[in-house]
Amino acid sequence: MFSEQDIQEIFEEIPPMTDEKKTRMLPELVLTYSGGGFVTAEHLLHSFDALVTKEKNRMSFMTVVHELDVDKDVIFRLVQTSPQSALLSEDQSMIITTEESRSMLNDLYELLKRQVLSKSTYSKEHDVSQASIDALILSPDFDESIYEAGGYLISRNYEESLSKVLKEKIEIAMKELKLLNISSSWLTGEPPLWFIRRIFNSVIDAQGWSSEIIFKEEAESIQCTPKGSIVEESKKTISELEAGTLPYIDKRVFADRFDAVYTSSGEVDELFAALPFVHTTGPFAISKTYLSSRVTQDLPSLEKGDGYLDIGSEWFRGELSQTTAEDVAKALAEQAIRGTSPLPANIHQVGSILFASSSYDRDVETLLNSAKQLATDHASKETPVKDLKFQLADVIHTIPPVAQKVVAKDGAFEKSLVERFWSAFSEAESQKESEFAAFWIKRVVSRQRNYCEALDAIEDAKFRDQLADLLSTYIRKELIPDSLTKARTQGLVRSSKTVKNVQRLETSLSSDKKDLASILSSIDKFEKKQEIHGTEPASTEEAKKVLVGDMVRRMQKPKTDGPLLFLTLVVVLTAKHYPGVVYATGKFAPKLLKQLKSKVSGEDYEQLERWKEMAKSGTLGADDQKLMSHMAEQA
Repeated sequence: MFSEQDIQEIFEEIPPMTDEKKTRMLPELVLTYSGGGFVTAEHLLHSFDALVTKEKNRMSFMTVVHELDVDKDVIFRLVQTSPQSALLSEDQSMIITTEESRSMLNDLYELLKRQVLSKSTYSKEHDVSQASIDALILSPDFDESIYEAGGYLISRNYEESLSKVLKEKIEIAMKELKLLNISSSWLTGEPPLWFIRRIFNSVIDAQGWSSEIIFKEEAESIQCTPKGSIVEESKKTISELEAGTLPYIDKRVFADRFDAVYTSSGEVDELFAALPFVHTTGPFAISKTYLSSRVTQDLPSLEKGDGYLDIGSEWFRGELSQTTAEDVAKALAEQAIRGTSPLPANIHQVGSILFASSSYDRDVETLLNSAKQLATDHASKETPVKDLKFQLADVIHTIPPVAQKVVAKDGAFEKSLVERFWSAFSEAESQKESEFAAFWIKRVVSRQRNYCEALDAIEDAKFRDQLADLLSTYIRKELIPDSLTKARTQGLVRSSKTVKNVQRLETSLSSDKKDLASILSSIDKFEKKQEIHGTEPASTEEAKKVLVGDMVRRMQKPKTDGPLLFLTLVVVLTAKHYPGVVYATGKFAPKLLKQLKSKVSGEDYEQLERWKEMAKSGTLGADDQKLMSHMAEQA
């Protein structure tokens, strides 16, 4: 009889494979997984093919290893060299058998008839490894019209069909002189932009259209413009300026946009200087037709004397330079004085603004609202401004410049602005304090109440003192600091009162030695100064449900630490049978368990004792976790 060592030595002396095609890169004899014998490559191949052909569903990789009694590297080599028979799942833990492999291959062919296919996407969606897809592509039976590029699989037939579509679209655009925006969305299969670009360049080069087409690649498309359409577009733009549908043209932008037609900025300047329907000022060409129509449109408002007309912002949306807008306003005012414009002769002009009389009441209301908004903004700042004062200059900019001169002379109105500011500031701070109080009650008060109620229910005085020390440390070092950090992040520590009281609370809790009574006293003083009132019993009970619910959910997370899992279960069960929610660490779990002895059934208590020991030894399994989670849910 041969020993396993003898067999291993014999195997190492076997010559390498002689028929690569027949044995699929295997030696003539393969050592069994158990190490007790050999199997011929031919027999192994036959067994493997028979197995993956017979099985309809995916097989565990290790199942196949044990089924064929060969090393997993051998099975891996078999799968990689037999892509037509079997494939690997994405994580390589499962073998996709012949029936599904062939179905997947047919599906692949069908998809590639109408789209470019990402290997990584296909791998994830169909749970097949990219290595298997690569092996499939390299297999001799794979369709030669399909090739790989940049992690994508591409069918030449699909590529040719897209080339035909793009050629037709470009031909139509050139014939009709229209802009063509080529994007994935209107092409079959929505191919990626890089693929569209490659086909587009191929079509342009093949047809010799590079001199007739201007193209630009956008973020998600390729913009294709026939040069002939640019000439027509420039003529159309000038026609719109003449008709007044286009208020103005920036000659610099015009020159850049139509640089295929106009070779220099000087040529563009000469073009607009010769147009009778244009008022040129600086780099802008203004439509006289547009100016005339706007004067007629805005005349009623100006004649009533209750409005200001800012040429720059109202007629040109702030797109002109201030100098240009002032030049236009000045020209219109001069026309009104000369009587060559529909505008009344008493029109005044300051900068780019035309006005007939003040709109004082309207501007007063604007300033009052601005003062209120300024107060709200100050109240929302993370760091309150020291020695905060209201300044008229802070809000005067919210009304037109001409109205500023009128308001600045009225001292009584400035006093009313000051009163409005401080009233709004006080209101905003009160709102922030109310929001902080609501946050504090939910985040701190409700938890503190539950922890303290649970502590009071501990019968063993020594144990209660130990938990009290633990709770005092938690409140001082975690609960309060974390809650204040979150409150600051949410912008709740804003009012001067809250900032001051929070600083005092933090100072009070900064001492390293603080018993629970002292900490609770400091918190109570803080809450009284903040006018934070305690919660009702119903609210405390609701907060308890939330705390317990959170713990139950955490128990259901995979790979939860054993001692923590047991502690959480004991805390949840304690919360069921006693007031509040006890705050404890793992070392106190056994004592809490003893307190539960009279509250749970003997069977449950014995189970809890077993789990305690398993948690200590680190032997809690997944089934134990499920049972513990179930017990917690039933609590």
